Amino acid sequence: MLSEYAGRGYGSEATRLLLQFAFQELQAHKVIGMCNSQNVRSAALMQHVGMTREAVFQEELWWNNQWTDQYFYSILDREFKPV
Repeated sequence: MLSEYAGRGYGSEATRLLLQFAFQELQAHKVIGMCNSQNVRSAALMQHVGMTREAVFQEELWWNNQWTDQYFYSILDREFKPV
């Protein structure tokens, strides 16, 4: 996302709409998301929309010339609150 649009709720809105589509239209039971552990904003976004961190995969991702942990988040259909 372009920096001038960051912090305005667009990421949360888009993520909620994608979750709504996955659960209502695709009949998904569970949706997962992953992010680099150093990407604090992505981790916060997933938690903000109701996802739960399920795992930390240590040194999973080669990023910026170093091994970096990867966070795994998920949300079940029964946990999702539609927009």
